[in-house]
Amino acid sequence: MKKGFFTILLALGITLGSAQDLVLPKDFRQHNLTEYNSSLFSPVFGYDRNNPESIAIWARWQWQNVDTDPSTLFINYSRILNPESAVGLGFFQHNTGTYLQTGGAINYGYILNLE
Repeated sequence: MKKGFFTILLALGITLGSAQDLVLPKDFRQHNLTEYNSSLFSPVFGYDRNNPESIAIWARWQWQNVDTDPSTLFINYSRILNPESAVGLGFFQHNTGTYLQTGGAINYGYILNLE
């Protein structure tokens, strides 16, 4: 009886122990995009940096073909101007071969204390 209980307890411990492993997300591109080109989404992210000035380039070519290879390109520059304001400038291009989307974004963020 003790041997069966110990075996079940050991199996349960191994199962619960392996359940605590950190599972990495399937799509790393989205995490890199929000980490390095985040001011394209919102000017608030200009303050979410440890470095006061940064430039980031993110590119993806799905496959290489002669004519139509889907590609995505993001270029972003962000800078903290002073302790209250930050600015970001970004360019993006998404090309699927028949559809081309190109644009840019200029963001300005200002910290307003509501005390």
